[in-house]
Amino acid sequence: MASNQYRLVWEDQFSDDGPVDRNRLDFDIGTGDNGWGNQEVQFYTDRTENARCENQRLIIEAHCEDYQGQQFTSARLK
Repeated sequence: MASNQYRLVWEDQFSDDGPVDRNRLDFDIGTGDNGWGNQEVQFYTDRTENARCENQRLIIEAHCEDYQGQQFTSARLK
């Protein structure tokens, strides 16, 4: 019987359904023109359409839509 050579070093627990817990995660909002972006054609939002919790999982979705002068939206969390 082989021993498991992997071990869990980090995990996060998410709520069942709803918005991201802002006490634990923060959003970058915008296009990153202030130094953290790389000229992407998306606008990062904090909308639940782009980032939310479902069934204890973090869901991050990109959408093809015109928003704030960009062609796509997504979410960037830290």
